[in-house]
Amino acid sequence: MTKNISWTDDYAIGIDEIDQQHKFLFKLINDTLRSDLKEQLQISLLQLYKYTREHFTAEESLMKEICYPQYKQHRELHNQLITELNKKSKEALNDPTKRDKLDNFLVSWLIVHIIGEDIHIGEFFKR
Repeated sequence: MTKNISWTDDYAIGIDEIDQQHKFLFKLINDTLRSDLKEQLQISLLQLYKYTREHFTAEESLMKEICYPQYKQHRELHNQLITELNKKSKEALNDPTKRDKLDNFLVSWLIVHIIGEDIHIGEFFKR
């Protein structure tokens, strides 16, 4: 498992505030990927969870403000991601053999969600 994921402009959705938040999520996920001790991992996951909630709230507010037609579906994806983050975090903290599943989830969640879902918010915003 890679211990670092890098932001590239391919992930930019064209809304500066959201892009800056995504860049910070990359940093927090990288911090989590590099957390070797259980205590470090707990702290990193807590920071990631808290910031993810803040980011999702900001993104959802923006979607409402611009009357994004897929708001409800996107919000539901956010809820599912938070649920999965909690589940995989608890599993990894309780059983170190599940750590790879957590790391894989974090990387795929961030990248797949941005390029598969968030990019559409940017496209709608530009219209």
